[in-house]
Amino acid sequence: MLRILLTDRVAAKIPADFHFARLFTARKLSQAESLYLRRSGIKRFYLPTLSSEDVILFFAAFDRFWDTLIRDFGRDHVFWRNAVSSKMQEWESSAGYLAVVLFALTKAPDPRTSLWIITDSLEEEDLIKAWGKKQGWTIVEPFRQPRWLRRGIQEAKNFIRYLYLVYTVFRRKIFSAESKNSHSMPEKNSVLLASMFYPSSFKEGQYKDPFFGNLHEFLSNKGKHVAYLSDSIPLPDASIHMSVKECQNVILKMPLILLNWVEWAGVLIRLFCRRIKFPPAPFMDCDFSGFLDWQARSFKFHFNWHAEVYYEAVKKICRRHVFEELIFNFEGNVFERGCLQAVEGSSTWTCGYSQGVIYPENLKLRLSSWEGRLRPEPQRIVCTGPQAREFFSRVGNRENRWLAPGCTLREIPPFSANCRWDPKIILVALDGVYNTVTVLDWLLEQQDFLKDYHVRLRGHPNVPLAEIQKQCLGEFPSNFVMSDRTLQEDILESGCVFYRHTSIGLQALVNGKPVVHLSIDCPLPGDPLEDITLGKWGVHSPQELKEVLNRIGRLTPDERASLKDVRRWLEGYFTPPREETMGDFLPEKRMEVCLNRS
Repeated sequence: MLRILLTDRVAAKIPADFHFARLFTARKLSQAESLYLRRSGIKRFYLPTLSSEDVILFFAAFDRFWDTLIRDFGRDHVFWRNAVSSKMQEWESSAGYLAVVLFALTKAPDPRTSLWIITDSLEEEDLIKAWGKKQGWTIVEPFRQPRWLRRGIQEAKNFIRYLYLVYTVFRRKIFSAESKNSHSMPEKNSVLLASMFYPSSFKEGQYKDPFFGNLHEFLSNKGKHVAYLSDSIPLPDASIHMSVKECQNVILKMPLILLNWVEWAGVLIRLFCRRIKFPPAPFMDCDFSGFLDWQARSFKFHFNWHAEVYYEAVKKICRRHVFEELIFNFEGNVFERGCLQAVEGSSTWTCGYSQGVIYPENLKLRLSSWEGRLRPEPQRIVCTGPQAREFFSRVGNRENRWLAPGCTLREIPPFSANCRWDPKIILVALDGVYNTVTVLDWLLEQQDFLKDYHVRLRGHPNVPLAEIQKQCLGEFPSNFVMSDRTLQEDILESGCVFYRHTSIGLQALVNGKPVVHLSIDCPLPGDPLEDITLGKWGVHSPQELKEVLNRIGRLTPDERASLKDVRRWLEGYFTPPREETMGDFLPEKRMEVCLNRS
């Protein structure tokens, strides 16, 4: 029988029979909590990967739950501008993630496992207790405080997070800018690109979008007038403000520059006052509605504000200018639906660009039956190639005629047969979500075997590696180093590349490097390269890790050279940008889609 120690914080006084329990938490730990756990020798619990049969059972149950939840939410409902609608936002404290966790725990291989679960809210705690009661788990709560006190503390923390949101948005408003090239848009042949940028997107007064690449130039050559509505991924500071202001090659506007102070304040007030009424929503006989209510009004993340400000900015700019087409990066994030609702009912054609890797188990992209009818979706989705389109078609409840093969807008590096190959150098490509720390902790636990390897850690731009390190329950040994090189340098100098959901696995194969998919703490399999067998291995356990690394170390020169054959498959996934493949982005394609639908 599974034994659960349930707490809302890390504390020294825990029952003696739980001193060797494994830790599981869906929230970020404070630095003090991480240090205490590290000194105590506590190890993480890694969720088991579900079998294909269990994955089918999970999705069937989750789709029923989600259809019950959303049935009364029309396309124009504010629910779709709330992070709850993304189901798996950030993989932290979300309805989708908690449902996956609870389902996976029922499939834990050892029913005698002792777990220490640190919760993030009373609602999460109540849900775990209700689920555990139905499963027959033993649940111990050693630090019980009066519920009214915990409720007061939780609400106070949420209000403080709201005040911090006001502060960060105020900073964004102060630093918001528009480019020197922000002249008036013509009334015809205009395209709006909704995107985001990094500080590295600017160089010598020139802007290059990290997601759309040279699409701007292609559309301009076709007689289209292009404008960007884009925001900074890190908090904007004076340097970012100056980069935007000095930009001369594109029309670039930040969302908050379009909103005056009254409109800005109105968005924040509405967010604070807004409540979404959820019906009873059972997932496998456990009601999630209370948990969803808390998540919908929580200010832990800024996704709701982000969606709301894009919604208001797109509405306002579309009142001033007539755009033939709105193109945005399509990943199932909440701000995308804000953009779509803003142009609902207008003549503006909507196109989503799926620039990342696709895997059918991605809850953010996967649509349930009713969701396919109600959720705001672009009128056309452009993928990175025919293979990516085929992958996307498996996500469900989208008509294939909505999907265009398209091409990648990233630069594809040429295959380098003469690059350095050292099997003792491992590049670990971390995901852009905070729970990627579990992968890093798992690797730290394998240090006895990895001590003879040089492990280079590469963080995602969305989640700085230094922040991930603070969450680790293990110390970084001397052979674990943070990368300060470019991505291409990291790949070319490595002997193999570890990945999970990031597209770096694809880029490594393009360069002839063997790759290893880490199916660690990953209940839903989700390998974006699941159709590839040449040059790719999957790892579920320490023993498999040893076997795979030994196998990679024995690769012959002929075997390594054969990896370039994978490039043919990859070009179907990341098709190079050419005149005919980039044509899928043109507004004229709307006629083709309309004819197909009729």
